Amino acid sequence: PTMSVDWQDAHGDAIDLTAVYLESKEIQLSCWMMATTKLELQEKFQTFIDAVLSSGIHRLQIGIDTDKPLIYQFYIDGAINTIKEWYKQAYFYEFKLNLNEPDPVKRIYRYPASNTSIRATITTPKPVNIFWGDGTYDYNVVGTGKTVDHTYATTGTYFILINGEVDAISSLTFNRTTQLKWNRLI
Repeated sequence: PTMSVDWQDAHGDAIDLTAVYLESKEIQLSCWMMATTKLELQEKFQTFIDAVLSSGIHRLQIGIDTDKPLIYQFYIDGAINTIKEWYKQAYFYEFKLNLNEPDPVKRIYRYPASNTSIRATITTPKPVNIFWGDGTYDYNVVGTGKTVDHTYATTGTYFILINGEVDAISSLTFNRTTQLKWNRLI
């Protein structure tokens, strides 16, 4: 939302359009899960629920392209309602998930980690969060020439997500080769 003032002694509104800030994003997913036995279905569903209801922020990665996925950092917002359906030799759960992404503006970098250590050097007057793509993160990174080191447990391809006030970042470099995939994904 933008800042606006409605002066009683003037026509229209006075609107500050120098910066637009977005509120958190709500995402609703219609989901289903299938198994070949009732027990297998219940175990799969319970494993999934335990994962998404665990503490902290979780990652949803949608592979629209293997090299440039859509990535969202979310938490579950509200109840998970299920509908059970049984058919011949097939068992289904249908359910809806309400997700909330508290920081909807982000940059995403692809890091093919042949070396498991990486360093980010960032200059930003406003705090940002760095999610390293392996379940770990650094919150409230702010400063001039601030360095943040991270070590991955294994080699592989990781998508580093930086969210928060990404438009305030004046400088960001990595000591390893990374590829910018989304400069400002909303």
